[in-house]
Amino acid sequence: MLARGSKLEKLPNDESSLCSFCEMTVFWMQVELRKEITKEEVFEYVNQYVNRVEDNHGAHCLSGFRALDVRPLWVLGDVFLRSYHNVFYFGNLQIGFAESA
Repeated sequence: MLARGSKLEKLPNDESSLCSFCEMTVFWMQVELRKEITKEEVFEYVNQYVNRVEDNHGAHCLSGFRALDVRPLWVLGDVFLRSYHNVFYFGNLQIGFAESA
């Protein structure tokens, strides 16, 4: 839940997807912290997929994922791929993923 008067609550309507992402991230973190997972583990996971950007107004967190309306295509960029070992089977048109060490 966002606090009244928070910066996120004051964003213009055209940035509602950013607010939805932030709310979803906060909710996910709350669920994970109720489990037997340390705060450091939760933040490490979040930091893999959220980019911190600083400008003259301070620091902002942005999702590393972007929606594209190009079905049925998936574009997996460095935000996703850097966390996994990837094997490309060109002959079988397959991709394999495993968590990186």
